[in-house]
Amino acid sequence: MSCDVAGLQFMSMRMITTRDNFNLKDSNTFAMDVSCRRFVEYDRPGDIPALIASLPAGEPWMHIGQGSNLLFLSDYPGTVLHSRICHAEREERCGDEVWLRVGSGVRMDTLARETASEGLWGLELLADIPGEAGSAAVQNVGAYGREAADIIREVTVYDTAEGVFRSFSADDCRYGYRDSVFKRPEAKGRYIVAEVLMALTRQAPRHFRDKTLEGRFGGRADVAPLDVYEAVREIRASKLPDPSEVASAGSFFKNPVVSRETAERLRAEFPEMPAFSI
Repeated sequence: MSCDVAGLQFMSMRMITTRDNFNLKDSNTFAMDVSCRRFVEYDRPGDIPALIASLPAGEPWMHIGQGSNLLFLSDYPGTVLHSRICHAEREERCGDEVWLRVGSGVRMDTLARETASEGLWGLELLADIPGEAGSAAVQNVGAYGREAADIIREVTVYDTAEGVFRSFSADDCRYGYRDSVFKRPEAKGRYIVAEVLMALTRQAPRHFRDKTLEGRFGGRADVAPLDVYEAVREIRASKLPDPSEVASAGSFFKNPVVSRETAERLRAEFPEMPAFSI
């Protein structure tokens, strides 16, 4: 129920797929053996308005990504939508910057691997995160000192309340630690992410916020983004179970946020404690 990007080229089946009484076990990382009344996948932003208009009046519906951080307790009595908008269109910029317009259904790990393979920096620290571009823009996913908000420049959504497509700048998204305007109560069920505009670079970082990565790669002139991508995957594999093998929430979680005074007190007691300012 997911899609990949190969060589950052446009990929699309250009079709809408509908399945009744669909089992969702392979569509959520908890592997809950539940079903929905109807499961619909689409592969173009232009499909969204008609799909929303076709939903039965009064019946519940929800839109999911790769199904991490989502716990079904029973069968879902309505329609589950899933994006297969799977393009990654390159937009060259001046200097070292390269912008990508990415479909909401593209898997983040696939995108991180492909861009790192092409020598582009920006997504390598998000390697192996179980999620898709659309959910990454909503959740502001992050790892090893990098957040999606660091590279997102624009998010295109379908506004189900107004029946129009809208573009949110990075400032409009009001990103915070694992937070965005799309997670606010008033936005629940209103916005469906169609595309995300990301800014990557050919310029390697001089330092890494993560202590392990800094010790391995910091200050090196010969490091490539694919080297860092593979290192992140190794680190994650040593700490976290593979959601495809061990059912779990995935990895869309929040670290505790404490005051600076509390952080300094804890760091004095536990000098090796990792901490980041937000």
